[in-house]
Amino acid sequence: MRDDADLKYLAPPVKTKTRGRPRKCAGKIDVKNIDRSKFIEVHIDETKRISEIIAYSVGMKRKLIISYVEFLGLNGQVKTSKIFFSTNLERSAKEIYSYYKARFQTEFIFRDASNTLA
Repeated sequence: MRDDADLKYLAPPVKTKTRGRPRKCAGKIDVKNIDRSKFIEVHIDETKRISEIIAYSVGMKRKLIISYVEFLGLNGQVKTSKIFFSTNLERSAKEIYSYYKARFQTEFIFRDASNTLA
Protein backbone atom coordinates (compact mmCIF):
# COMPACT_ATOMS: atom_id res chain seq x y z
CA MET A 1 0.00 0.00 0.00
CA ARG A 2 1.18 3.53 -0.60
CA ASP A 3 2.91 5.37 2.21
CA ASP A 4 0.34 8.18 2.02
CA ALA A 5 -2.75 5.94 2.00
CA ASP A 6 -5.99 7.43 3.32
CA LEU A 7 -6.88 5.12 6.21
CA LYS A 8 -9.27 5.78 9.08
CA TYR A 9 -9.73 4.23 12.51
CA LEU A 10 -13.02 2.40 12.99
CA ALA A 11 -15.40 3.98 15.47
CA PRO A 12 -16.56 1.76 18.33
CA PRO A 13 -20.20 0.73 17.98
CA VAL A 14 -21.91 3.12 20.38
CA LYS A 15 -25.66 3.66 20.49
CA THR A 16 -26.54 7.28 21.03
CA LYS A 17 -29.88 8.99 21.41
CA THR A 18 -29.11 11.37 18.53
CA ARG A 19 -30.64 11.20 15.11
CA GLY A 20 -28.85 9.91 12.05
CA ARG A 21 -26.51 7.15 11.12
CA PRO A 22 -23.90 6.02 13.67
CA ARG A 23 -20.32 7.04 12.98
CA LYS A 24 -18.32 4.57 10.90
CA CYS A 25 -14.88 6.18 11.29
CA ALA A 26 -13.19 7.80 14.28
CA GLY A 27 -10.34 9.72 12.66
CA LYS A 28 -7.53 9.52 10.15
CA ILE A 29 -4.51 7.27 10.68
CA ASP A 30 -1.27 9.25 10.50
CA VAL A 31 0.94 6.71 8.77
CA LYS A 32 4.14 8.64 9.55
CA ASN A 33 3.34 8.73 13.30
CA ILE A 34 1.08 5.82 14.20
CA ASP A 35 -0.76 5.75 17.51
CA ARG A 36 0.75 2.68 19.18
CA SER A 37 -2.12 2.46 21.67
CA LYS A 38 -4.55 1.57 18.86
CA PHE A 39 -2.29 -0.92 17.02
CA ILE A 40 -1.81 -4.46 18.31
CA GLU A 41 1.80 -5.66 18.24
CA VAL A 42 1.84 -9.25 16.99
CA HIS A 43 5.52 -9.98 16.35
CA ILE A 44 8.88 -8.48 17.21
CA ASP A 45 12.41 -9.69 16.61
CA GLU A 46 15.81 -8.07 16.00
CA THR A 47 15.02 -7.07 12.38
CA LYS A 48 11.32 -6.13 12.32
CA ARG A 49 8.27 -5.19 14.38
CA ILE A 50 4.82 -6.15 13.04
CA SER A 51 1.62 -4.47 14.26
CA GLU A 52 -1.95 -4.86 13.06
CA ILE A 53 -5.24 -2.99 13.07
CA ILE A 54 -8.56 -3.25 11.26
CA ALA A 55 -9.11 0.07 9.49
CA TYR A 56 -11.34 1.65 6.85
CA SER A 57 -9.79 2.48 3.48
CA VAL A 58 -11.36 5.54 1.88
CA GLY A 59 -10.02 4.69 -1.59
CA MET A 60 -11.26 1.10 -1.54
CA LYS A 61 -14.43 1.91 0.44
CA ARG A 62 -14.08 -1.14 2.68
CA LYS A 63 -12.55 -2.49 5.86
CA LEU A 64 -9.01 -3.85 5.63
CA ILE A 65 -6.65 -5.54 8.01
CA ILE A 66 -3.46 -3.50 8.02
CA SER A 67 -0.07 -5.05 8.71
CA TYR A 68 2.29 -2.22 9.70
CA VAL A 69 5.89 -3.46 9.53
CA GLU A 70 8.79 -1.43 10.92
CA PHE A 71 12.24 -2.59 9.83
CA LEU A 72 14.81 -2.09 12.58
CA GLY A 73 18.48 -1.21 12.30
CA LEU A 74 21.37 -2.62 14.31
CA ASN A 75 20.73 -0.36 17.32
CA GLY A 76 16.96 -1.06 17.41
CA GLN A 77 15.95 2.22 15.75
CA VAL A 78 13.33 2.17 12.99
CA LYS A 79 14.95 2.43 9.53
CA THR A 80 11.85 2.20 7.35
CA SER A 81 8.23 1.17 7.63
CA LYS A 82 5.82 -0.42 5.15
CA ILE A 83 2.09 -0.98 5.06
CA PHE A 84 0.67 -4.26 3.80
CA PHE A 85 -3.04 -5.08 3.72
CA SER A 86 -5.60 -7.77 3.13
CA THR A 87 -9.35 -7.67 2.58
CA ASN A 88 -9.70 -11.00 4.41
CA LEU A 89 -10.22 -9.77 7.98
CA GLU A 90 -9.47 -13.19 9.52
CA ARG A 91 -5.89 -13.19 8.21
CA SER A 92 -3.16 -12.27 10.71
CA ALA A 93 -0.65 -9.48 10.14
CA LYS A 94 2.26 -11.93 10.28
CA GLU A 95 0.65 -14.02 7.52
CA ILE A 96 0.10 -10.95 5.36
CA TYR A 97 3.77 -9.98 5.68
CA SER A 98 4.98 -13.49 4.84
CA TYR A 99 2.70 -13.65 1.75
CA TYR A 100 4.00 -10.32 0.42
CA LYS A 101 7.59 -11.35 1.12
CA ALA A 102 7.13 -14.62 -0.82
CA ARG A 103 5.36 -12.81 -3.65
CA PHE A 104 8.23 -10.38 -4.24
CA GLN A 105 10.81 -13.18 -4.10
CA THR A 106 8.81 -15.03 -6.77
CA GLU A 107 8.64 -11.90 -8.94
CA PHE A 108 12.43 -11.58 -8.84
CA ILE A 109 12.77 -15.18 -10.05
CA PHE A 110 10.44 -14.51 -13.01
CA ARG A 111 12.24 -11.25 -13.80
CA ASP A 112 15.64 -12.92 -13.83
CA ALA A 113 14.32 -15.84 -15.92
CA SER A 114 12.81 -13.53 -18.52
CA ASN A 115 16.08 -11.56 -18.79
CA THR A 116 18.04 -14.73 -19.61
CA LEU A 117 15.60 -15.69 -22.37
CA ALA A 118 15.75 -12.34 -24.13
